[in-house]
Amino acid sequence: MNPLDRLLGRSSDDGPPDLQALVDLPDASRVAIVHADAPYGDGGVGEAFPSATRIAQRDGDLHTLPFREGDPCHLPSRDDGWELIVVQDVLDRVLDPANALRAAGEALAPGGKVLLLQRVGPDDFSDRAGWNVLARLADTRQTWTSNRRQTRALAGGAGLRRGAEALWEEWVPLAEPQRPGTAELHRLFATALDGSGVVRDGCLVMRRVAVVLERR
Repeated sequence: MNPLDRLLGRSSDDGPPDLQALVDLPDASRVAIVHADAPYGDGGVGEAFPSATRIAQRDGDLHTLPFREGDPCHLPSRDDGWELIVVQDVLDRVLDPANALRAAGEALAPGGKVLLLQRVGPDDFSDRAGWNVLARLADTRQTWTSNRRQTRALAGGAGLRRGAEALWEEWVPLAEPQRPGTAELHRLFATALDGSGVVRDGCLVMRRVAVVLERR
């Protein structure tokens, strides 16, 4: 992606980036992936970090990142911290996303990094509202998916410094609704939005952003 496209938030035509190269921690062995088991894939995280410790966000983890046992407000601790924490599609499933990123930063070892991998909504508010309706029907944990600019701003609110970044677009088949009795509503919304920046040819147009974050 050229610098002007990056500045304007345009999508890359190159597909998902090399996440390991983006993070630039070739010797990291203490890696955790905090994920929400979202219905639209993992953006290549599993392939990039196959040996990472995977920590699932539970339904009750509404305020920040999960703990495997006990306190739901903190990541599991390591004696010397995590070298890399991947936060994958979690921010739109918690009530306080800045606090979630802050918790990830506090769990890092010195020199460690957070890789925020997050789907982002369209920049146009009407399109973003429609996108979120479909997302909420497909996932009962959905809160609100922000656009790229709003997602990037969360890092500053969490006291983290932004580094390397990538943005790309994926077309994915629409997920079946999880909410009982909403199949017809889901179909109507999908039909109404087809051809827009939200749904094209029966697929959900999904942008993902990957941002490397470090403690200040």
